[in-house]
Amino acid sequence: SARNGVFNLQGLARLYEDTDSQFEKARKRFKALEDGIGGFAKWDELLEKAEKKSSDIDVIAKLKSKRSKARKDLEKLLVEEKFIRETKTEATYLKTFRAFLLNRDWNTVAEDREIMLGKLSGQLQTIKSSTYDFTKLEEGNGIHEFRRKIRWFAMEARALNGLLILKPLTTVCPIEAYKDLPSSEWAKSKYGVLPPSQSETAPVAVTACLYVKMAKAIDDVGKIKDAVEEVDNNTAGDASDAASLDDQVAVNAIYNEMMKSRVFDLLTFQTRLGGETAELYNEIDWASTSLGPYSGWPEPLKYLVNSMLGCPIPMYICWGEDRIFLYNDAYRVLLSKKHPAALGQKFDVVWPEVWPQLQDLFKSVASGNNYYIADMKMELERHGYPEECYFTFSFNPIADGKGKAIGLQCICYETTAKILNDRSINALQISTDAARIKAENATVELENFFKQAPVAIALLEGFEHRFTLANELYYKFVGVRSIIGRTVREVFPDLVGQPFFGLLDDVYRTGVPFMASDAPITFETIDGEKETSYVDFIYAPRFGLDNKVEGITATIVDVTAKYRARKVVEDQLEEMKALTSQLTDAQSDLDEEKRKFEIIFENAASGMAMVKEPQHIFEKANPSFREMLGNR
Repeated sequence: SARNGVFNLQGLARLYEDTDSQFEKARKRFKALEDGIGGFAKWDELLEKAEKKSSDIDVIAKLKSKRSKARKDLEKLLVEEKFIRETKTEATYLKTFRAFLLNRDWNTVAEDREIMLGKLSGQLQTIKSSTYDFTKLEEGNGIHEFRRKIRWFAMEARALNGLLILKPLTTVCPIEAYKDLPSSEWAKSKYGVLPPSQSETAPVAVTACLYVKMAKAIDDVGKIKDAVEEVDNNTAGDASDAASLDDQVAVNAIYNEMMKSRVFDLLTFQTRLGGETAELYNEIDWASTSLGPYSGWPEPLKYLVNSMLGCPIPMYICWGEDRIFLYNDAYRVLLSKKHPAALGQKFDVVWPEVWPQLQDLFKSVASGNNYYIADMKMELERHGYPEECYFTFSFNPIADGKGKAIGLQCICYETTAKILNDRSINALQISTDAARIKAENATVELENFFKQAPVAIALLEGFEHRFTLANELYYKFVGVRSIIGRTVREVFPDLVGQPFFGLLDDVYRTGVPFMASDAPITFETIDGEKETSYVDFIYAPRFGLDNKVEGITATIVDVTAKYRARKVVEDQLEEMKALTSQLTDAQSDLDEEKRKFEIIFENAASGMAMVKEPQHIFEKANPSFREMLGNR
């Protein structure tokens, strides 16, 4: 148990050692302590087994000598590294390290979360990409090193205390052979348990059966390693580092099985804004599609998919001749009951009801053409029945390095509610959303797509929000030409006192996007007058390769005309409502006067009658009049 506690501390130090030299020193210190405890435990266990088997006296003597030396080395380490104190007034290293942790200036929770997720994902990719030599036990990347890498991923995940949690046991396991693992003995082991989140507001839920499979692998390879060590040390001479052919085959089978079942892709698609759909990418058997396993995907496709998963605007990609359908969490809402079965399928299989309508358009995009279509009418069957829907689309080809189209990217925004509502007030408006595309490290095709986007977009860099790129619609909206290389505060001094600068600062600091609709923005005109417009806008953070925010994509749609038209209609509706109320009151007064007349007419002592001209026909007579005529 003491060694497990040291593992957790060493895992914490490993994760943060590149941020502060104190963590690097702590990692080396805790590593030495873990090795010391492990060394003594190893020789103590081997000696116990040798004594039970009544091994040769020379073997037992050798093991006793090694255990004695390991114990003395451990006791010396505890004193020299101040894990125990020699005097009552002396502070232990653990107390000193705790004070360092409490007084350290930490990153924000959001920043730290992304950094740690990136490191854990990097650990898994290192396990996948490493080359192993299972003929060796300890040397190089041998059996022990393979086990050590998997074990450290589990220990570091546990050390983060709730950043990773396991999905509920009711979650479907993507590998049939692993479905019972979450209820097995390995799920209760120290490597198969993840602590519940204590303070993490957005823990990442990983598939339980895949995570527990790693715990089982740690145990299985550990048993093979221990058996090799026991055999090697049951002689009076020095132990060899060679593994038997059977052991090599067994470890290699474990490794191949884990690679085939994609256990190490557990966090491949865990992006900041990926949501439920990002997790689904990890559970699909991509090898059964024309895309093949994720490890073999082209780098442009990996970049586009991960960028799309981090985008808050509905987007999808169709890749290859089969038009394999890939989409993000925002688009999932538009699919309704077609999700999750749609992911990884052919586009025409997912949307057979609209494929005849889109087929020629897709062919044209594949020839290199771009399209922006507002409020396209479509008959969709996403809820189990046909329904009239409207969408605004931006279709763009995805080209390879030779300019040949190898896919299609679509940004879409459902406008059904807007169209149906506008019909009732007879004022049709066009509303669109836009995509954020990371400009740095992008291809020429992606940059062209950015410039041709149907909305105003600008890229801001750094905490000062310095303009690096803007499309023509953005220049047209702001009315300023000299913006590149300048900060937003330099370009727009008239925005001081409005919320936009503070919102940009918050998005850069937290990494959380901000969206608003019908937001007022006031600019000062050339003649000094203040002019207010209304916009829908998105501030979306852009992350660098180190998972830190490096800039912001600002997307703006000028909705001033739509806003003012709606206000006019709303004012007219209020006037009509007031007029209707007045007419209702007047009708009530008229009805009351009529009722009073009827009472006077019927109860009058003198005879009264109403005659219709010109025929002189009696329409009405009161009782007194009828009595005068003998009740005729």
